[in-house]
Amino acid sequence: MRAFNKFSWVLLVAGGAFLAALAACGSDDSDDGGTGGTAGAAGTAGKAGAAGKAGAAGEAGAAGEAGAAGEAGAAGTAGTAGNAGAAGAANDGNDTKAEADELTLGKAVQGTLNPADKDADWYKFTGTKGQVVMITALAKTLDENNTDPFAPEYLDVVLQVQDANGGEVALQDDPSPRASNDPSILTVLPADGDYYVNVSECSKVYGEASCAPVSGITNLNYAVYVAELTFTEAGSIKEAEPNDTSATATAITYGPVDGQAGSYYMSVLHGVFGSGTDVEYFKFTVPADLAVDAETRPVISFYPQLGGAGDIAQNLAGNGSTAMIGKLTVYDEAGTTIIAQVDSQSGSEIGVPLVKGTNYIAVIERVGTAAGANDFWFSYNSLGGGNPLEVSNATNDVLTTPEELQMPSGASGYFVEGDISPATDIDHYSIDVAGAATLSIACGAQRSGSGLRNFKIEVLKEDGSAVTGGSIIESATEDAFLKDMAIPASTTKLIVKLTAGSQDPNVTSTYYRCGMYASK
Repeated sequence: MRAFNKFSWVLLVAGGAFLAALAACGSDDSDDGGTGGTAGAAGTAGKAGAAGKAGAAGEAGAAGEAGAAGEAGAAGTAGTAGNAGAAGAANDGNDTKAEADELTLGKAVQGTLNPADKDADWYKFTGTKGQVVMITALAKTLDENNTDPFAPEYLDVVLQVQDANGGEVALQDDPSPRASNDPSILTVLPADGDYYVNVSECSKVYGEASCAPVSGITNLNYAVYVAELTFTEAGSIKEAEPNDTSATATAITYGPVDGQAGSYYMSVLHGVFGSGTDVEYFKFTVPADLAVDAETRPVISFYPQLGGAGDIAQNLAGNGSTAMIGKLTVYDEAGTTIIAQVDSQSGSEIGVPLVKGTNYIAVIERVGTAAGANDFWFSYNSLGGGNPLEVSNATNDVLTTPEELQMPSGASGYFVEGDISPATDIDHYSIDVAGAATLSIACGAQRSGSGLRNFKIEVLKEDGSAVTGGSIIESATEDAFLKDMAIPASTTKLIVKLTAGSQDPNVTSTYYRCGMYASK
């Protein structure tokens, strides 16, 4: 993962997953020696077939025999990829656009990048103007046995999409929300014709200094997938014009997760700015049965996807749109009171606590008024529980009686969510750092849509003295993120002090959300 300004979504929140359904994987890409096993072919129903075993290493660089294909299974979860064969010849058959392997919409293909920092694989598919597609690469989340979506032993894939003339259509390293390093691009094809997908490792595209060490990558497998979005299912929402007012707002629906009462998949919102002044209104109701942990409250999130073609030199992602989402605002049902608001140009995303069974309005505005040739937009919308709520608001205003944070079961950090009344409120939290060398803290307030301004993190010793490098103030364009702050020697506890300088007069919410990690 490259060093973006925006901190990891996983660092900030205690739970949640990026939910997506993919069809079973198909053929495998040969590597530099033996071949990875082929995933099970699609059957009629149920899970995908088991992965084939890895092929034997080729002698003296020759390709090894392909692993046997897994037995036929059904469309659904991808089969686990076979292990890569031993290194051999440098070219695996699709290293250039001229050698690009065909992709069939709706069918995933497995491959390997070997060596990770030098290999690049090309694929192509045929599309039509105005076709809505999702292009996804799975590496860290391909292996069902891997529980860490950022595990450094798996590839950190970068996706590039080009047209037949070599013009860049879209580029992505990490998705938004960044629940993994596996990229997923939503785009609208600008013309009829062939499109080329390049799959590379982060270190090849941006250099190892900007990525996780390539020496730590031991699993070289990935799957690439292109699917057409038809917006016919719950949770897949295309705007219905006119939707320029609260009265004509398009309804957001949520797709329930089978067998998990009160759980819902992340929704995809899509539309086109029909003019330079077009505004998109959506209405939604927080499901009354939404399941959240007892110590949390419902949080509704919007993740606007970046427009533009992207730029490798400037480390910019883009989905190919000629428009950019600007302000994204959540109002009350009447559309008059602003609850949360962000300016998406700065990389902000809304994550606002709301009330179950209550109606709200979401409004999406564009940047500027100059119409472009392909002014589409996308935003993900998810709902679930937030972080454990502050419980000692009456007593944690002072240093001597901080709220002692407890690490959630199965977590590796401390998480908290609360509210601040800027004129009077101060929140102090105590965390155990015994045996740790560094501390990282990420908090979201204004940049998560809250009305709090100049939200401040201060790390203090138990006597109230400041810790070197332990202070940062959030702004409209800069996150409140303390990364790898050195913990003073022999320190077993630290105090995290949270304050806000003011309240935006037009945004009523007062929430913040924090994650804290102490590392050895």
